[in-house]
Amino acid sequence: MTEVSLAGAGAPELESRPATLADAINLSTLSALVFREAYQSAFDSQQPVADFITTNFSVEKYHAELVTDCASYSLGWVAGVQAGFLKLQSSVPPECVGCRSAIELAKLYILRTFHGTGIADLLMERALEQASRYGVSQVWLCVWQRNSRAIAFYRRWGFSAVGSGTFNWSGVEFRDFVMTRSLTGVATSGSRTKLDVPFANDAEIKQLVERFEACTWPYTRWTHRAHLAVGLFYIRSLTPAAALDRLRHHIQRYNAACGDPNGYNETVTVMFLRKLAAQGSDFDDGRPLTQIVEELTRECSVDWLYQYYSPDRIWSAEAKSRWLEPNIKPLDF
Repeated sequence: MTEVSLAGAGAPELESRPATLADAINLSTLSALVFREAYQSAFDSQQPVADFITTNFSVEKYHAELVTDCASYSLGWVAGVQAGFLKLQSSVPPECVGCRSAIELAKLYILRTFHGTGIADLLMERALEQASRYGVSQVWLCVWQRNSRAIAFYRRWGFSAVGSGTFNWSGVEFRDFVMTRSLTGVATSGSRTKLDVPFANDAEIKQLVERFEACTWPYTRWTHRAHLAVGLFYIRSLTPAAALDRLRHHIQRYNAACGDPNGYNETVTVMFLRKLAAQGSDFDDGRPLTQIVEELTRECSVDWLYQYYSPDRIWSAEAKSRWLEPNIKPLDF
């Protein structure tokens, strides 16, 4: 199935889908281009990289893997142009992973031209969704020590270094970090997988708001954290009443577009927005939005509601349609 994601106004369309046999040549071409961009600077000669590409990235090799289903590939496009791909494969993890129930993210290749477009995030979403369906508990990968951009990206997605290894390639010593992340943070909502990932920076939160209002933010990332980030964004620039009107309108519109027309809860939305409004002055101290969102995610989890409401009241049909007063204790903010 093809997955399409539209960024905010003026941003390029992002698309991903599983690879087919016909994509063997595309995988071969992309691999060669990305690999050369990543590793050529480590050598004085072009020959080591050229030899590696010839041996490992042939069309025939990719075709054989696609025929035998020994690996899972997904391709990514930006504005209709192929930008990268991912590869998941079952392999024996190194001892430092400490878990046999793990799958390897063997490749996440993105052409340098498309860095910063969001296609890497879309492909990582696909990778974690696929991994969760395989029933494993961890994803692991190896990344070159000098690839600081990739390391930062993986850390943002919840990976942490658990070991390292060195090898000699054509007289040059390379050191790779082994990184892992648990799949326990990949929660399932109904038949859909939810990926709860911290935002990298304030620009990503702004993009979230734009794509949420355009009904193009991935439903897999429409989490409690994302709800809080949008609410915070609104409450910092609008009156509480205007923020509520705008949030209600766009949640209902977004949910309908994502096939969840009955997902909106008026009481829950009002509760969290009132909490944000009550702490409004605390948010004007110059801190990044990302820092505030992380604090709110910790302090105002969904369980926080149960200080004021019983579960049967807060999730009732009546609470979803209109504001209900608390039945455990009155509001204290």
